[in-house]
Amino acid sequence: MKETIDTYNAIALEYYKRSKSYGDHSKLKTQLNSFLKGLDGNRILDAGAGSCRDSIFFKSKGFRVEAVDMAGTLLQASASEHPNIHRTVMDIRNLAFKDRVFNGVWCSAVFLHFDIEAFKNTLIEFYRVIKPGGILHFSVKEGQGTKRIPDKLYNTRYRHFFYYLKTDILKIINPLNWKIQDIDIHIDPDSNDLSTKWISCLVKRK
Repeated sequence: MKETIDTYNAIALEYYKRSKSYGDHSKLKTQLNSFLKGLDGNRILDAGAGSCRDSIFFKSKGFRVEAVDMAGTLLQASASEHPNIHRTVMDIRNLAFKDRVFNGVWCSAVFLHFDIEAFKNTLIEFYRVIKPGGILHFSVKEGQGTKRIPDKLYNTRYRHFFYYLKTDILKIINPLNWKIQDIDIHIDPDSNDLSTKWISCLVKRK
């Protein structure tokens, strides 16, 4: 994780500038609205919030948002323009929140940096902090194996990616007592503007 976090911190301002808006044809905006419609309450954890683009969206809709990320410089990249977001540097694998406090957890394009054990353990941690009946959205890149990929502008800076198939996701989710609401496979650009096949999941805490 260290090289990936260091890269995000090093490219923080540039990353915020190029990812602050949603693409005209991106499916992400639809997923954000579907997530909000599924909430029974107004408290959201944006887990792995990055430069807080999605937290800013949630806040604009009147929701109470906690934005957390391990990359502190990246987390603060939007702070001068959007100072009203509550930001905390935190490892989402070990959350400093009490049990059953959030109505929903949004974890977009974060698990793609986690190996399978970290993935499983974080889902367990999310289950702990979500209220019964609360929902979780997460997304990963479809594929197999791992890659160490340079940033498109800072080619000496690398991030590590882990790829998953739908069958992998089902094997991870099913033993953990989540109820699957939706699994969607679609194509959207990634942060390097490369056309990417994504797996997006919406699950509910039983």
